[in-house]
Amino acid sequence: MVSKKLLKAADPLGFKHIEKLPLESSYLYGEKDGYLISLYEEGKGRNVFVNYCLNAGNEEQTSVLLMEMTEELKAILSGQVILNYAVKEEGLSFSLPAEWNECLALLSPVLDMLKEKGAEGVTRCSCCGNKIGKRAPKRVLKNMDNYLYCDHCALDAMESGRVSAKSDEAKVSVNAPGVIGALVGGLIGFFVFFALYQWLYPVLKANSFDFRYIFTVCGLLTAFLVYKGFTLFQKKASVAGAVIVSVFSVVFTAAGQYMGCFASYAAQQGFGLFEAMRIPSMWLIHLRSTMDASITYDQTILDKYNVSPQFYRLLLISLLFAVIGTILFQIGFFERSKTKKTMLEVVTYDRAVNASENANEPEASSASGEGDELKKDDLTPSVPEQDAADLNS
Repeated sequence: MVSKKLLKAADPLGFKHIEKLPLESSYLYGEKDGYLISLYEEGKGRNVFVNYCLNAGNEEQTSVLLMEMTEELKAILSGQVILNYAVKEEGLSFSLPAEWNECLALLSPVLDMLKEKGAEGVTRCSCCGNKIGKRAPKRVLKNMDNYLYCDHCALDAMESGRVSAKSDEAKVSVNAPGVIGALVGGLIGFFVFFALYQWLYPVLKANSFDFRYIFTVCGLLTAFLVYKGFTLFQKKASVAGAVIVSVFSVVFTAAGQYMGCFASYAAQQGFGLFEAMRIPSMWLIHLRSTMDASITYDQTILDKYNVSPQFYRLLLISLLFAVIGTILFQIGFFERSKTKKTMLEVVTYDRAVNASENANEPEASSASGEGDELKKDDLTPSVPEQDAADLNS
């Protein structure tokens, strides 16, 4: 939404107010000293964008000129708190937290600098550099920055917008390194479970509190390790990736909890770890609380620790931690993986009409008109300031 302060500050310039939905996409645009300028607000930033055509010759000369312009723009803004600034071949921008009157006061030195560097304004296409002919140029809106293009460059921008939209929607595939990373993360979580039960629990079990309930938090740790191992090599979120992370987190959490309880109970019964692993009934003790009669074991320990019910409680808590962690991590991953789509709109721009409106109606703010879609076989508009296709990619 364009604030009243911006409307008041830009009123003497006669800029047009374009109200769009969502309201955060609204902006002002207009000409000043032969340059197309865009004004809008994002958060605390007061944003100014100046479109121009930079004809500096070869790439090396262009790079040198852009460096010089960047330094001069930085010098112009030196007395302000700068949120962001950039100088490119088709335009420069800066964002300040200052009041709009202060921001607009910087326009004059910025435009003087552009004239000094030979950057041309609305008389040339800022994309190809060709001089604007008899046909009205096109105002190409990228997000809230306005560019002045010739017919051909405007059509190219429209086509590239469609292509980029299709590429953004392309299916994200899961790569092998991401799966291997998730596997390694799960194995680390598994061994953390095992280490806690094998070496730490014998020291802590003398206490009245059962520290195995604290160990269940390793379910959350395992989910995090699986997630980090996967995202280390997989930068884009996908449904297949979410399934892999979820399955690995649950499987390795369950396996780690089971193996930890197995090692702990084997030690309580006086069996060595590898000795207990050779006894089939030891693998099932946590599932059914019974032992093979042919095996020498202490029934009082089996009864005292109520092995099977306790294992299921610990397993359930561990899995809850793993599932909650997986959901939270995946939500954040999907949010960060969302491609920020560029709002692209092409509108016929009649410089003469805009100049007369700026001169005769400085106090008015008008919304953009609606018109026919810009087509390849019909580039000449019947009326000025006619909206073309609103391409929200």
